[in-house]
Amino acid sequence: MSQSNNTEQEKIKRHRSFKETVSHNFGLKVLSLVFAILLWCYVVSETNPVRGITYSDVKINVTGLTELAAQRLIPSELLRTRLPQVRVTLNVPYRELSNASSSVVDVSLDLSGITGPGSYEIPLRVKSGSSDITVASFSPSAVEVEIEELSEAVVPVSIKTTGSLADNLYKGQTVADPERLRISGPASYISRITQAQITVDLSVMTDGYAASMQYEYIDKNGNPVSGENITADQDAVLVDMGILSKKTVPVEYLSELVNSDKLQTGYEVSEAVISVPAVTVVGKEQELRSVDKIYIKDIDLTGLGPETSLLKAELVVPDGVRVLESQQQEIDIIISEKRVTKTFEISIDYLNNAGKTVSASVYTAKVTVNGGYFALENIREQDVTVTADTTALGTGTHSVKLTASLRYSNPLVTVSIEPSSVMVIVS
Repeated sequence: MSQSNNTEQEKIKRHRSFKETVSHNFGLKVLSLVFAILLWCYVVSETNPVRGITYSDVKINVTGLTELAAQRLIPSELLRTRLPQVRVTLNVPYRELSNASSSVVDVSLDLSGITGPGSYEIPLRVKSGSSDITVASFSPSAVEVEIEELSEAVVPVSIKTTGSLADNLYKGQTVADPERLRISGPASYISRITQAQITVDLSVMTDGYAASMQYEYIDKNGNPVSGENITADQDAVLVDMGILSKKTVPVEYLSELVNSDKLQTGYEVSEAVISVPAVTVVGKEQELRSVDKIYIKDIDLTGLGPETSLLKAELVVPDGVRVLESQQQEIDIIISEKRVTKTFEISIDYLNNAGKTVSASVYTAKVTVNGGYFALENIREQDVTVTADTTALGTGTHSVKLTASLRYSNPLVTVSIEPSSVMVIVS
């Protein structure tokens, strides 16, 4: 217990000793610190010491490209994307620290002294934009540049399609504007380019699709040529894919056969069949909405007879619509003898044996004669006979079948009678 108390008293004693030490002459110590700071500021102000600051991402400015082009020369690659960044160390006086940045450094690569194609190792020129800030060191000190002859060419624009067009769409003529591009660049690349190719996915096409599209350069084997330092007179090509809406509609022709009642006497149209009963029409979607059938121009049948077989028919196509099939069609028309019907009310001739008395329920019958126009042309009422044969009948009531006949029989003529039988009383 006594030992524990001694330890606690020693801790209190040490704490008091530290506090007394810190508080002893405190003002003098603060004054010393202030004096040291002022002395440091004075020394810095009077001597302006230099610090070394390093920037590792300084870009290279390329000059002399105009002079190079005047000699029909050009770098093989696009230098602004191929040149390395430069590591530069600057000596910066203390007073200029606030003005120091990588922007005060100018690293340049001058190509104006090159006079022919080849590979060149060109030293970099590095300078500071401030007279007070100097360049201590930089790396790399030089870069290698490949120079080629500047070449030009005119290449066609081609359209490559992928995917499939929707069933309700039709691809017409594709138009590219411009159709050809003038390109220039390193000879090793220009000599390989045969076309500027645009790839279009048909599966995303819509009615009236047109857009400004990017292209890529292609060699004779269909492989891309990816030289960066190639320029063209157009950055993009306006492409109209000629996409139209499409649907199939019937051809209306029967209603356009006019004056069918004015054929040669005795003839009628028994059948007419057009060579293409339905056609595919294409056009802008709004134009096709009102098209549900395609008509033909009127065909006048006046005076036609049985010798007619094929008639020319021309489709009438609405404005803004195109028919994919031929507009000149044929109609196979059959003109045959007209079928006619004549009806007569004929007195019934009851045939019987002498001495019998016959009375009947009716004494006239309706006779209908059907056949060709010319077969019936001259048939008159007097040429028709209706008989009821009662000669074999005994006394009583009987049903007797009626028989109709023509004076001149003709297998192409049919005869029907109404009623077909009558009730008679024989006494």
